[in-house]
Amino acid sequence: MRGFLLKSTPLGKLAVLMSIAVTTTMIRDVYFSALVLLYVASVDALGGVPRRALRDVAPLAPLLVGLPTTNALVAWIRGGEPVAVFAYTLTMLVLLLSLSAMVAYTTNPDDVVYSLYRVSPAFALMAGLAYNTLYYLLYRARDVVDAYRARGLVRGWADYLRRLHLVAVSLLRLGALRAETLAFVLEMRGFNSPHRTYWREVRAGRTDAVFVGATLAYLAAAALAVGA
Repeated sequence: MRGFLLKSTPLGKLAVLMSIAVTTTMIRDVYFSALVLLYVASVDALGGVPRRALRDVAPLAPLLVGLPTTNALVAWIRGGEPVAVFAYTLTMLVLLLSLSAMVAYTTNPDDVVYSLYRVSPAFALMAGLAYNTLYYLLYRARDVVDAYRARGLVRGWADYLRRLHLVAVSLLRLGALRAETLAFVLEMRGFNSPHRTYWREVRAGRTDAVFVGATLAYLAAAALAVGA
């Protein structure tokens, strides 16, 4: 079973993401969200998401604490239930990160483009480039932070937050250089040519059907369990 996410196509993962997004939007319940998070976390652990994903998202820890705390404070001021608001916001943030890891660490960026074989070539290419660029910046951000740590400039969260603007500037520079390189590549390969060729076509298969079916069954069971 381990590694089945690597065998699933972007089409199957997109169907899973859409089903989870729709159900968690319709059923705004902390217990339901927790059950969905448990499912997604299990899929990540068994499906092939590497353990380094936890280290890569570690810089987002202040957000995972700050945003739920802020929402809970606002709920308390308005006479609501701050504990429930804190738990729901934290659960949804971790769920979002888990879903992002499920796609980012188990999907070949090229497959995203090849999966969109029935849409506009320009849209498919831009979608693939956007995904690839986000994936690239994620790893480059880790490299930049590691470089600061190697120089002894970042030893903890306080140092990291003080130099966050420098990390952002470094990423902007690296992103600009990558954009320039991509522009040259597109020009040399005749982008906007009327003909489109494929190295391969990515189509949904049995693994995708099982994955989507299991997800829908679990979501229905979770909804019944919370009485939604």
